[in-house]
Amino acid sequence: MNHAKLILCCGYENHRFLAFSLDAPGWITSTLFNMNGVQVRTLIDGYQPSGTHRLVIDGENIPNGIYICRLMADGKVCMKKLVRIGTP
Repeated sequence: MNHAKLILCCGYENHRFLAFSLDAPGWITSTLFNMNGVQVRTLIDGYQPSGTHRLVIDGENIPNGIYICRLMADGKVCMKKLVRIGTP
């Protein structure tokens, strides 16, 4: 059974780094939603080996606000709230 965990979120300017770890290899889907539940972007949708990984989220075309990042692996779901604060 594959367990996924969102473990870190940090960033600078228009880029945010999201780290996640996988106990076993498998198909991973990570999606970014706004607070209205509208899908903003698919961050990853593909096979990943086990271990720790880092996604770069380019925030250039994402308005300031609060978002939810959903990571799905082997039928398990974990979510993390992200706040986008940028310069006008």
